[in-house]
Amino acid sequence: MYLGLLCCTALFVYAVTGIEATTYTRPAEREKAPVITRYEAFSAPASGSDAEVARAAAAKLAVPLTGPPGQIRRDDGNNLQFNLYPPNGLVRVTLLESESRVRVEATRQPFGRLLGNLHEVTMRNPSGDIRMKLWKYYNEFAMWCLMLMVVSGIFLWLSSRPGHKLGLLSFAAGAAALVLILAAGRIF
Repeated sequence: MYLGLLCCTALFVYAVTGIEATTYTRPAEREKAPVITRYEAFSAPASGSDAEVARAAAAKLAVPLTGPPGQIRRDDGNNLQFNLYPPNGLVRVTLLESESRVRVEATRQPFGRLLGNLHEVTMRNPSGDIRMKLWKYYNEFAMWCLMLMVVSGIFLWLSSRPGHKLGLLSFAAGAAALVLILAAGRIF
């Protein structure tokens, strides 16, 4: 019970994410999220590598809740591009060196997808923002607690009601259905 109370926020995020994933439309049927474009002044360090320049631009932009720049590359016009991944969408940054500025294209996602992205944050996600670090520790703790609650609940149910044939039959049918669903997911 106390584990459930400690993990209440994460369990809410998991529940909303499950409902959102169930009702989410296929990628081809989704409406495209609007892209918000803005420009900011930025002079790239002359002697820096692409990764150093990307880190400097990301630090100047200070997009909240992001980790280090990802997918650093050059486009056809030899402009440096990189992505930042906050939970609420993608931020694509293009360094326009000849103009001494950066173009920032931000795509915002709906609330359900935001919670889905928070649901996916684990210890493997790099982040420099303290709020995301705290969330990933809390989320990891909540995942382990959820697994512990499931295992202890099954143990308590099996040990307290060993004579209930209908309950054991329901448990076996549910376990078999889960195995079939997982097997069908690998096939299709």
